[in-house]
Amino acid sequence: MSYNNLSEQQYSALGVECDKILLSYEDKDQVVAIDSLHATREGSLFFRDAPYLFFKNNFFYITNRRIKTIIKYILFFFYSLIRSFSYKNPCTENTGNNADFLFISHYTGSHDDSEFYQDSYFGEVVNQLSKNSNKCVVAYINHTKDNSIVFQKDESVVKILIDNFCSFSQIFYIYKDIFLTFIPIAYRSNALHARIVRQARINIFSPGTIRNLIICNQVKSIINTFHPKTVVTTYEGYAWERLVFSSSRDVDENIKCIAYQHAPLFKFQHSIRRSIGKKYNPDIILTSGLYSRDQLRLSKKISDTKIFALGSGRNIIPEEKYQFGAGMSCLVIPEGSVKECDILFDFSLKCAFKNPHITFVWRLPPMISLNLLIKYNNIFLNLPSNIVISKISLLGDISRSKLALYRGSSAIIQSVVLGLKPIYLKIHNELTIDVLYGATGGREIVSSIEEFESTLLKNTNIDAQKELIEFCKNVYTNLDITILEDILCARGVK
Repeated sequence: MSYNNLSEQQYSALGVECDKILLSYEDKDQVVAIDSLHATREGSLFFRDAPYLFFKNNFFYITNRRIKTIIKYILFFFYSLIRSFSYKNPCTENTGNNADFLFISHYTGSHDDSEFYQDSYFGEVVNQLSKNSNKCVVAYINHTKDNSIVFQKDESVVKILIDNFCSFSQIFYIYKDIFLTFIPIAYRSNALHARIVRQARINIFSPGTIRNLIICNQVKSIINTFHPKTVVTTYEGYAWERLVFSSSRDVDENIKCIAYQHAPLFKFQHSIRRSIGKKYNPDIILTSGLYSRDQLRLSKKISDTKIFALGSGRNIIPEEKYQFGAGMSCLVIPEGSVKECDILFDFSLKCAFKNPHITFVWRLPPMISLNLLIKYNNIFLNLPSNIVISKISLLGDISRSKLALYRGSSAIIQSVVLGLKPIYLKIHNELTIDVLYGATGGREIVSSIEEFESTLLKNTNIDAQKELIEFCKNVYTNLDITILEDILCARGVK
């Protein structure tokens, strides 16, 4: 059994029990930091741990799995201690007035010099705020192995890289607090609840938990340095996002905590739609468009939270037309994980062998290389001539394609708006991660090569296509920066 075989009933039951645990320890950052208690939009620890929680009479399998996990966490503990001896605290000084906004964003690597890194999350938002004389600080969570990134100096925007490691004293206190939290985590009579608690007691020592708590400490340090009036973070349901709100309020209870839902919503995205206590909930949720705003407003558990459509800075204007010449071309756009890349690229590779007249354009996500894919699955070692590895922009890829094969990637939104035919690859018995799940039609859903080939023979329904395009335009609406400025000035937001 894999996480894709988790039923809706099982998923719902897990969400309920995880919520109970988080609410039982709603003032404990160490518990909230456990990734496996948060149902995010992709194959996180929540999903990887979830299926075997329903296993029965698998004592030896479960025991063996836990022993391996514990050994891995012990090794990481010693690795963290060793790294801490060579850690140097960054010198970050506030040379001006207090900041208006602190943004917690993401560094995923750059093809060019790192100092010119383009922030695809808050880049346009920060640019517009800065032009209006707002002082902004952007702290980047580092998703690469390079800790030596130095950003270009900017008088209007301060850019900081959040480290992946910390000093010896900091890591000592993190583990000490985790151990003190581990002891009182209690079991209940409910069998599923007891299994989840048992797993949480192990995962509280995981690298993910440690990383989340390091982020928590560094956010506190940044807030103490720049004293921002407002903290804004991306919002996809991850544990660290909740810790940012907690950290901000620990330093200054008057800080306004804002969550920005940047990526499209998923049908089964539980943790973004739940409340886990005032300390960890955002004051305001901003969305990338009208559709997400309306969907979140339907969520009863966050009905007390103000939700507004900020819009998005994503550019959907087509560039010059690229052409392969005669024939059909299909853009393949996976999410940013090796597993999702393997699923889509493996399927499209098999389609490519059977359909040599179709060119498949593989768009690799940041930090995913062809060599990494080959290590994961050596089927990618020898590619046919009708597989093309993209080296141009997303809009360039869209311009030279007619179809788009996707699963959970938000790039499908731009692809649809610019006229591509969307084809969703569905895995048998999976909980769907289709970002277009809210649309009534206009897309194809396939599970086999034969079904993919049959979609090529279907005529496009113009009315359904227009309706889908309008749907996608409401997923990403035009950026309205006055929403944030009104919040900063405590003016009413409609």
